[in-house]
Amino acid sequence: MLEINSFITALQSNDPDEVNRWSVNAGVVIADYLRLKFRASADDAQDCVQETLAMVFEKVRDGSFDTNNPGAYILATARNNYFKLYNENKKKVTEDVLDFETDFHPDPTSILMDRELMDILRKCIQQLADLPKKIICYLLDNPDAKSETVAKEFNTSVNNIWTRKHRINQQLHACIEKNS
Repeated sequence: MLEINSFITALQSNDPDEVNRWSVNAGVVIADYLRLKFRASADDAQDCVQETLAMVFEKVRDGSFDTNNPGAYILATARNNYFKLYNENKKKVTEDVLDFETDFHPDPTSILMDRELMDILRKCIQQLADLPKKIICYLLDNPDAKSETVAKEFNTSVNNIWTRKHRINQQLHACIEKNS
């Protein structure tokens, strides 16, 4: 707690060098507290430290920081900041899971639209010249294929494959736009 009390004293004395020195020390104490007591990740603990020290800095500067036990007050503030952050992250994870679960049950309209889009894409691929059609079909069948592998397969350079992929994508995009 010496680090936290020294940080408050440095803030009150308005000594920038001491504030910097003791803010680092107090930050380490606060982060360790959050990591040990609440199993906070290093990043979460550091976020809470920054928020807590900024709040204390403002309260000391405007004269509203008045407590008999600054160490306990700062640790309680850090704890509250961590709980707030934890709850926000938990809510976000829950929302992401709900979105993910909803994706497994799409409405019939979106299924029909996806089927229509796939039909248009097939039609557009059929309209391509022979080599671009072979390249795009190969890429669709092998989505993880590296450009080097595709270049070997079609006996050409990697740069040529990149250029062809770009042109094929442009052609397909224009065809889909025109037919949808």
